[in-house]
Amino acid sequence: MPESISIRINAPPVRVCAKLWIGGPAVDPDAVSALLGMMPTKSHKSGDPRSNPKFLYKTGLWLLESDKTTDEGLLIDRFEWLLQKIEGKRAELAQLRAQGFDVHIVCRFDTRYWNTVIDLSPDLLARLSALSLPLVFDIYSELDEDEDGVFDGDDDQ
Repeated sequence: MPESISIRINAPPVRVCAKLWIGGPAVDPDAVSALLGMMPTKSHKSGDPRSNPKFLYKTGLWLLESDKTTDEGLLIDRFEWLLQKIEGKRAELAQLRAQGFDVHIVCRFDTRYWNTVIDLSPDLLARLSALSLPLVFDIYSELDEDEDGVFDGDDDQ
């Protein structure tokens, strides 16, 4: 096989992270922290200044986010970390949703390969489902595209 051809099957992601996302115009991070009994990784209120103080946040946010380091067992480890924090908070999360807040679990998934698999076990899916929250996959790809519009790794062309 020529050295210029690189084939990766089921390659690991570059980075993943699991998050509990609570957002909405009326989100008060201090009140959410008090209700859940934990502090967020990131938070802000609607109207708070952004990194550029000329701009303000239009909505409030309370975010609990796993780390983003890379190693084996990434996705399962990140979900396990998050579930240990929130599995006992189903009633509180339902209360936040009933107040009209956007509450969901997000999986950030960064890859640079064309064939990367997301594999969730039935047990993990059942635990996530028991929370009655939407599960959102936020996927980012760093595929290189050549001038013909063909991605590296597209062996069908």
